[in-house]
Amino acid sequence: MVDRVQTMKQEVQRLVRRVPFQPFEMVLANGGRFVVEHPENIAFTPIERGKQGSRWFNVVLDELNTFSTFDTITALTVVDKRLSDLNE
Repeated sequence: MVDRVQTMKQEVQRLVRRVPFQPFEMVLANGGRFVVEHPENIAFTPIERGKQGSRWFNVVLDELNTFSTFDTITALTVVDKRLSDLNE
């Protein structure tokens, strides 16, 4: 059975590798939420060759530097960049 950490990590990895990249919002169990605007804003050991790597990820956005684990993610949503551009 696939555990929650692996499931969330696979989904984040899919979003980061998406071409063209689209920003996505991460919501954490503690209520924290942030938008990953570029793939360079998030770091983690990818799932490759059957190895799961670490359960930790790091997001760096301006002054915010967040370390957390994949099992704390409660939602992942692709951000419609066209809508955010209209609000600026």
